Amino acid sequence: MFRKILYPCLFLLLALNVKAQLLSPDDFLPHKLGEQFTPHHMLVDYFQYVAENSDQVQLIEYGKTNEKRPLILAFISTKENLANLENIRKNNLRLAGLEPGTPDLANAVPIVWMSYSVHGNEAAGAESSMRTIYELLTRKDAQEWLKNTVIIMDPSVNPDGYSRYSHWVRGVGNKNPDPYTGAREHSEPWPGGRVNHYLFDLNRDWAWATQIETRRRLKQYQKWLPQIHVDFHEQYHNNPYYFAPAAAPYHVYITDWQTDFQYTIGRNNAKYFDREGWLYFTREVFDLLYPSYGDTYPIFNGSIGMTYEQGGHSRAGRAIQLENGDTLTLFDRIDHHTTTGLSTIEAASKNARQLVENFKAYFDQTQKNPPGEYKTFIIKAENNPAKIESLTDLLDLHQIHYGTAAESGKSVSGFDYQTGQTVNYKIGPNDLVISAYQPKGIFAQVLFDPKTEVVDSLTYDITGWAMPYARGLDAIATKARVKVSPRFEHKRTVAPPPTEMPYAWLAPWESLQSAKFLSAVLQAGVVVRYASEPFQLDGRNYERGTLVITRADNRKLDGLHKKVTDAALATQQEIVGAQTGFVTTGKDFGSETMVLIKRPKVLVLSGE
Repeated sequence: MFRKILYPCLFLLLALNVKAQLLSPDDFLPHKLGEQFTPHHMLVDYFQYVAENSDQVQLIEYGKTNEKRPLILAFISTKENLANLENIRKNNLRLAGLEPGTPDLANAVPIVWMSYSVHGNEAAGAESSMRTIYELLTRKDAQEWLKNTVIIMDPSVNPDGYSRYSHWVRGVGNKNPDPYTGAREHSEPWPGGRVNHYLFDLNRDWAWATQIETRRRLKQYQKWLPQIHVDFHEQYHNNPYYFAPAAAPYHVYITDWQTDFQYTIGRNNAKYFDREGWLYFTREVFDLLYPSYGDTYPIFNGSIGMTYEQGGHSRAGRAIQLENGDTLTLFDRIDHHTTTGLSTIEAASKNARQLVENFKAYFDQTQKNPPGEYKTFIIKAENNPAKIESLTDLLDLHQIHYGTAAESGKSVSGFDYQTGQTVNYKIGPNDLVISAYQPKGIFAQVLFDPKTEVVDSLTYDITGWAMPYARGLDAIATKARVKVSPRFEHKRTVAPPPTEMPYAWLAPWESLQSAKFLSAVLQAGVVVRYASEPFQLDGRNYERGTLVITRADNRKLDGLHKKVTDAALATQQEIVGAQTGFVTTGKDFGSETMVLIKRPKVLVLSGE
């Protein structure tokens, strides 16, 4: 009987002791942090281990990359806060006006989101995420910070790029780091780990959401809308550390509070760097204008968005000689990122009340009195339906509300994107209307304003991105406030493809769907032409670029009709059956103006 009681008690004590003695990354991994780069699967293993052995961490997988690596988020706070996490999340959205109900301002908990290594070969970010979560769970001062904050960590925003770099550098490095700049580990081959599987820079994709990693991340981001977002990067190895406040130009819609709190965090970071004697710089190079970065996108969604840049990059390897004669090691880079990460959380905790109050004020302002000249954006109903559907898909992802005009037929004076002139426009009943008087109104203005106001011509990136121009949409921007009804039918109806085999199939080239259709039929082995001149047939005009698929070109292809029809249905592409090649006006289908499209074969040359 004694043994039956003793053994379970001993097991419980052992389990509690193991849980209390959380293994550090140095003890968990087969190497000490900084000795070697950590493969992505080991990084995930460590976060899973921490979540399984701490009641202060919850871990979720929010998607997979193109190469099927997991995308994960870790939620860190006190066990009491984690038990109340869903209420904290909903209350935070109530502060922003994006969740029904009255927000509880007195008990609001600020959220700090930290994103690491969106550029996979800026790997010290992902490495430091492991040190940071361990410090948060084991340091007494950090435990105090967690009482009134929730931390969300994305330890590897770009797992495919990070894996590409970390596996390469592990494979070419010597047993001991070679700081000589000419050593092989300092010359990463193309395409490098900066980009994702499809060689896309994910730090240019926040607003446009073309990549699977971005779309999965944004679904989670919209659920939380943090008060602070930090994007951990690396720059060239001779550069000292950079942290906020950012450089000019600032976008004019950035509030005084967002600017001032960057200084609050910057001074807190500087305090720790001064203590260690580490070099750093602020207010240079990295501005806040283009809306698709990991600092600006959060800013235009109510957050304090910041980029932190450690010297290093893929050029640094595990150690590299600097121009001042010093040697920068991976240990150093991890220390620096860990320090700014913890310092930022400390600043958030000590200013928790101010953060949530000003966060609420930001969204109150945009709903009651949005800044900027233009208050309403009207997308005309006669635009290509596929383009409108693509736009509404993006607006839904960003939680930008839209609808139709509550007063159909109302006339407004506005800027015509196509002509660049001020015109009077009568709003149609099916026009898509986006008002700036909504929680995401400022972000809508940033995306749709016809012209970006730039106070300094020296900027880090592009200065123009207005959605109607970028997406080829006929639209009006007006200074008038137009009330919006949330009802909007954007379902695209495409006429069914012909059921019987025609002489030829015609596919008008009108949107990205047309490109998808062309890709599908080419992969199916179908021979396709395009019209280099406009023509008319059966009372319908067809513009240049219309795809023409003839039975004559494909007489040896089995299942032609099914291949074309299946591709059209899969891509929602309109195809018209032509019963003759004798056009009404223009050139016939056998004319040399009907140009053959060759299936492209891409040749990529790379090497050292």
